[in-house]
Amino acid sequence: MTTQRYTATELRNFISSDKHDIITATLADKFGNYGMCGLAVIAYEQETALLESFLLSCRVLGRNVEHAFLNECIAFATAKKMQTIIGKYQPTKKNHTFCNFYLNHGFKKVGAGLFQLTITANIQTKNAFIEVKTV
Repeated sequence: MTTQRYTATELRNFISSDKHDIITATLADKFGNYGMCGLAVIAYEQETALLESFLLSCRVLGRNVEHAFLNECIAFATAKKMQTIIGKYQPTKKNHTFCNFYLNHGFKKVGAGLFQLTITANIQTKNAFIEVKTV
């Protein structure tokens, strides 16, 4: 969603920080194991979670993994008692089909490339047919 790049040092710092979560996604279905196919970097400040990066491989898009993965990011923010989550979107040639991704998930546009969702108790963060395992 942003084409944000990180160094190995930055990622290690995020992993050891209590102000960040790094979430990865893997996919296996009846057709095979796709391995690691997604990564999200969430930064926390006060009562707001910022999805700095939300990255998925094009080979798994359209299989509803993107919806389950976003829901899992929202669940992480909810567990940290965040009141809002902000998703970033930076248009590129490769991600234009997802320009409305956050809007389609109840987020409201709050600025150039920024979309905000108020986290409430009634937000459904589980998908009926995709099993999410936390490791």
